[in-house]
Amino acid sequence: MRERTLRILLLEDSPEDAELIERALGGSSFTFELRRVETREDFRRELSRYRPDVILSDHALPSFGGREALNLALECAPRTPGPGPLARPR
Repeated sequence: MRERTLRILLLEDSPEDAELIERALGGSSFTFELRRVETREDFRRELSRYRPDVILSDHALPSFGGREALNLALECAPRTPGPGPLARPR
């Protein structure tokens, strides 16, 4: 049986941090495809086009932060697994 490829959308403005994350994930036992975005526009586009299974987000970007990304993901990709109910914005 062929293993399914996990689609990961990474919201990260630092190429070095993105590389560290990708390297850490590379040591895992699952197959993945990672796409990195830096802006609100790219994040919104990839939510609908790429349809990620998992979203990893930097907490604070220069013009777009993790809380905003969470709200946008809940709006644009409600079927993507998200945080537990305590972490959801009110």
